[in-house]
Amino acid sequence: MAKALRILVLLLFCLATNARAAGNNWMTLLNGTLPLSQYSLPGTHDSGARYEPLSGTAKCQNLTIAEQLNAGVRFLDIRCRHLNDAFVIHHGQVYQNINFADVLNDTIGFLNANPGEAVIMSVKEEYDPSGNTRSFEATFDAYTSQSPGKWYLGASIPTLDAARGKIVLFRRFGASSTPKGIDASNWPDNTTFSTGGTLRVQDNYNVPDNNAKWNQILAILNEARYGGPGTLYVNFSSGVRSGTFGIPDITTVSNNINPRLTTYFNANPSGRFGAILMDFADAAKASQIYNTNAPTGRAVQHPAHFMIVNRNSAKAIDLISGNTANGAQVNQWTYDYNGPNQRWSLAPTENVDHFRIVSWVSGKCACIENDATTTGAKVHAWDYTGNNPAQQFDLIDAGNGYFKLRNVNSGLVLEITNAGTANNDRIQQNTDTGSANQQWRLQPWGDYFIRASTGKYICIEGSGNSNGNRIVQYAWENNLWFLWRLDGVTNGHLKASSLNAPARVLCVPNASITAGIDCHLYDYSTANTGDQKLRILPKTNGLFKFYFVHDGMAWDIPGGQTANLVPLEQYPDNANSWQEFQLERAVIPGNPRGLIIPTVSMNRGISSAVLTWPSQVGYLYQPEWSDNLVSWQKVVPSALTGTGSTLTATHTGIATRRFYRIVISPAS
Repeated sequence: MAKALRILVLLLFCLATNARAAGNNWMTLLNGTLPLSQYSLPGTHDSGARYEPLSGTAKCQNLTIAEQLNAGVRFLDIRCRHLNDAFVIHHGQVYQNINFADVLNDTIGFLNANPGEAVIMSVKEEYDPSGNTRSFEATFDAYTSQSPGKWYLGASIPTLDAARGKIVLFRRFGASSTPKGIDASNWPDNTTFSTGGTLRVQDNYNVPDNNAKWNQILAILNEARYGGPGTLYVNFSSGVRSGTFGIPDITTVSNNINPRLTTYFNANPSGRFGAILMDFADAAKASQIYNTNAPTGRAVQHPAHFMIVNRNSAKAIDLISGNTANGAQVNQWTYDYNGPNQRWSLAPTENVDHFRIVSWVSGKCACIENDATTTGAKVHAWDYTGNNPAQQFDLIDAGNGYFKLRNVNSGLVLEITNAGTANNDRIQQNTDTGSANQQWRLQPWGDYFIRASTGKYICIEGSGNSNGNRIVQYAWENNLWFLWRLDGVTNGHLKASSLNAPARVLCVPNASITAGIDCHLYDYSTANTGDQKLRILPKTNGLFKFYFVHDGMAWDIPGGQTANLVPLEQYPDNANSWQEFQLERAVIPGNPRGLIIPTVSMNRGISSAVLTWPSQVGYLYQPEWSDNLVSWQKVVPSALTGTGSTLTATHTGIATRRFYRIVISPAS
């Protein structure tokens, strides 16, 4: 019995990290305290539109609502005509032979059968109302009152756990009584826009040119990939083109766009891409999207975020007060590692030649007010408008690990006004003088898996934690010896500490300046000559290069070899791809610097289970249990402190099946 249960525990952790789930339950195994905005969500446009009087004019889907949900669709777009105090499903003037009650029966039935799933449902009034004695809102309320426990009607974007088993309302109609779902009632026509501080929408549905439509889709896919976690990106890949004699033609767009989506997700199998609402969705398209949340054989590509710190003031670029509106001030503020307002990603631009500086909080870009090219123009945050050089920057090497941030439009660099050192001092552009108030260091936020261009990950050989252990590449595992923390040391330089041995860093032996020497793990010394210090260089393709400070040589996978256990070496900088690496931020819901340990042993008694696992000094370990893989509870009231030895926790009173996991977080 004990052996069988131990295998069950190990399977749980494998499934939780990289399983290929089925369309009906792909959300169930995801860790659920992240908001729904953190996931890639397959969706359908005009989800109930399966009938049309003339080919190409109204039909948008082949699958029924039930079939869509079982295929993996989790965002439904429901268009309701208000008729005789009830809702019937229309696309424009065309009745779709289905009513809102049918949609709810299918959706609630699916959720009852799959309680670990959640469905976002956009509800919008369609066509002309007729024969009603009450408002659209009152009729909607009558429907929700029939199954109140199956709806999430909060105004904020819920976590997956809060939404499991529920329909999350995405409200595209006005309401006099609120909160009533995520408010999307302010919906500009046929454009890309932001609304409510948390929504970013692309709904350009009149499509004179498929290439232009694809570029609009691609822009939001890329925004979602690098944007902050609190923004829900809603990206309509659907559209209609005017055909012969001006007759609408839906398939002219979908037949062109859908293959492009397939190609895109073949090339981008990992990451967060928002909700993609498709015409003629099917299981294959849906699975490409939802599998990006738990890709096989690799970490989820959560992008690197940085604190951008001024050399003169030691203060960080800050989205003041977390303001999510266009025009929000971007000033300097006291460095706060835990402050979300100071987290920014360096996102590649469309042509992969510059950077967008994107706020974690709002998803908006730091840019120059009014696109000005004059000295003294201030920085603020604004929605990215696409190919706008005033919203694009180059990173110019200023020496000692620092950079200048040069605006592409003006050619001027960012600085703290008057070299100020006070909180809220403005950031402006000015002529490059080389002064310290125009220089910035990059402090990566969070802990990272580091992926080589070979597809393998940088780790400690043999799961080691001792001085002298080699640094090698290996197929990804969700383990401490694959995780690295990049902390600032002197000047703008970093050290790469292993989470498997927090006091030890990635370095070259004996401060060697020999090309091709293997890297290893060793105790960090503040007196090191630079062999334990790194300079990070972001590339405009979204990758990074790392250089040892003492000799200027770069990290290198020799010859781009793809086998496991190939060592990480230092080598003179060259143009080879195997000197470029991807930073994939490790994310655990509720604790973005934690992870789940996959190696847990369990011995089962008659009514108890004893869990044992290895620990490291400097970490806290919280054992948790679940009977459904959805809701997790603590085995012991408080997390256990790592000692460097085996830890134990006992769970008593077991009457039914149990699943277990151990969540790890840094002690400080």
